[in-house]
Parts: sequence; C-alpha cells; structure tokens
Amino acid sequence: LLGRPRLLLLDEPLASLDPLRAREVVALVQAIRSRLGIAVLFSTHDLNPLLGVMDMVLYVGRGAARLGPVDEVVTDPVLSALYGTRVEVIRGGGRIFVVTDG
Repeated sequence: LLGRPRLLLLDEPLASLDPLRAREVVALVQAIRSRLGIAVLFSTHDLNPLLGVMDMVLYVGRGAARLGPVDEVVTDPVLSALYGTRVEVIRGGGRIFVVTDG
C-alpha cells in the first residue's frame, strides 16, 4: 500500500474467519479503499459479508462470466446459465442464498 497501488487484489480474505472478524476485514478494506481511492477486486465464495459495500459483482462459472450490479447478476436465470443447472436465489434478511438442485 506504500506504493499507492491503483488496484488491491484480495483472494478469499474472509475464508475461515468468524462473522465478527469477517466484518472487521470488510470494514478495513473499505476504509483503505476510501482513503486511497483505489479499486478493490475481492474474490469470495460468500457475497453476504460484502453486500453493503460492493459496486459490481463478477460471477464466473463453466468458462463464462457475468459482470454487473448484484441485483442484475445474482438472479436465478443468470446463475442457472452460468452453472448449467437450475439455481434458485433466495433473498431475505439482507442476505442472499444460492440453492442448487441436489
């Protein structure tokens, strides 16, 4: 960060963290992003800790990808097409749950 990068790339920084520590990491990354004015690319398997801070989401599956706002990308039809199987997106309590057939 001392060299003032334009991009901060984070690969699964929330993996194996408890919910409190995950929120702390997200808050720290957001503070760094705001303070330095840099872009952040954050890879994760769970979008929920990031829902309030993401500008865009890039979903990748089976050699294809979709980029856009969460509400446009994280949908039944988009994820079903990306994964090649029926996917149901359930929203509730400010969270997103992605459920697949068996």
